[in-house]
Amino acid sequence: MFWLVVIVVMGMALSLAVRSFVGDQSWWDFPLSILCSLLLLGLIFFSIGQMGGSPMSTMIGMLMSFIFMIMLVGLWWSPLIDLLGETFGIFTGGNRRIEERPIYSPVEALTKRGKYQEALEELERQLSVFPGDVEGTLLLMDLHARHMGETGPAREAVEEWLTDESRSPSAIFRVLAHMADLHLRLDRDRESAAACLERARSLCSGTREEALATQKLAHLGTGEFVRTKKKTARIELREFDRRLGLRQSTPAEEEPEHSGTDDEELAAWLRQLEEHPRDWEARERLAQLYARRQAPDLALEQLEFLLRLPNQPVRKRVQWYHRMADVHMVSGGGAEAARKCLERVVGLCPGTFHQVQAEKRIRLLGRESRGRSG
Repeated sequence: MFWLVVIVVMGMALSLAVRSFVGDQSWWDFPLSILCSLLLLGLIFFSIGQMGGSPMSTMIGMLMSFIFMIMLVGLWWSPLIDLLGETFGIFTGGNRRIEERPIYSPVEALTKRGKYQEALEELERQLSVFPGDVEGTLLLMDLHARHMGETGPAREAVEEWLTDESRSPSAIFRVLAHMADLHLRLDRDRESAAACLERARSLCSGTREEALATQKLAHLGTGEFVRTKKKTARIELREFDRRLGLRQSTPAEEEPEHSGTDDEELAAWLRQLEEHPRDWEARERLAQLYARRQAPDLALEQLEFLLRLPNQPVRKRVQWYHRMADVHMVSGGGAEAARKCLERVVGLCPGTFHQVQAEKRIRLLGRESRGRSG
């Protein structure tokens, strides 16, 4: 038994020595497996002889030899290690390498403590390891512009980041839109912000990000449009009828078709469309105002224009189809026209939550129609 242990230890040491010498080169796997098999075959016969030859001793010796064989092979045979890792990965976490990511928490901590120069050095160290990281670039822009009061270095960081032509459209839009926000908030420079968004449109041409940049550019408006848009409608509170609960019936009150505030808002949105015809919010608000004025054709026209625009996000297209269904339900189109709009959603988003919602609403259209008429 002593010599068995000695041979096993020497075999393990030999396997480790060979593996440390050849490294992880796969071309050694086959010859080393043959060598190890011959070595372990000899160990099996040796252990059987040492156990005295009885059936029980033979079985114990073979089992011990098999265990030692697995230990020896597992020291260097990577396929076996991978197999065991996949089998017991649920308990050990597997053998997958964790993706390395930059750590920006020290940068944020130094920034909160007002140590901007130290934060900048730490951020540059992280970006030297992970060049072009979007989150790090955004932090660098904020650190220069917001905390150190230097918009120029922030622009230089953006220009340097854009020199790599392999940037994705989503990353380009995030960086340039953030630079536009910095120009607006810190410098009150609408022209520079608009230039950033125009550049995002040109670099992301034909993608969803082009549509997003167009919407952001449309809402850089200032002056009369912004004042009209932010103007809230004044709600007048009438005197409460103290005997309302004692009356047999309540006289019907005629609701005004529209107010002067609606007229001002309608004119403001129409002027906005003259400058930015692809503005989502403007056409959505116009559709709402036209529906309120009992002009469903004009409301549907606005929504259909939005649906014809290219590269629009699926979420917005689904929203517009549902709004078209709402217009049909309150106008002469009825449930059948609303059903066709919702069926377009089912065809647009198969196997998604939007499909489930649309199918559920289709099933409940009759109840919805009765509820609106009642």
